Amino acid sequence: MAGNLNQVKLEFEEKESQLDKLVAGDFRLVKLKGESLNMQKDASVNLFWDQGAKEVFVEVYKLKTLSDEYDYQLWAIVDQGPVGIGLVNEGEKMTLQQMQAVAQAGAFAITIEPKGGSQSPTLDKLVVIGNVA
Repeated sequence: MAGNLNQVKLEFEEKESQLDKLVAGDFRLVKLKGESLNMQKDASVNLFWDQGAKEVFVEVYKLKTLSDEYDYQLWAIVDQGPVGIGLVNEGEKMTLQQMQAVAQAGAFAITIEPKGGSQSPTLDKLVVIGNVA
């Protein structure tokens, strides 16, 4: 019983630390939606980006569960093209998942890739996209 309580306490402290970071930082919200794409029209992910601190977090609202041979991969769309900045766990709903640092991006997108991710996005498996306002 004490082990479960300690686990809950650790999870709470981690979420509190993430929220403190969001509040203290200069984060902008980028909504990633699937409504204009063919893969998952109802897919929805919030992305929080502090350009100055180069920090990126994603919060999954709705992504379909993938089979074990695939992962969701987040891409920052920069002048030189898409850059993979992390794998997104669709099972961690309403939780902030920290991605790799990004200083510049015009948009962010998530694709379905083979397990472990890809060097370049599989565009016909584009799930959500959102432009930086």
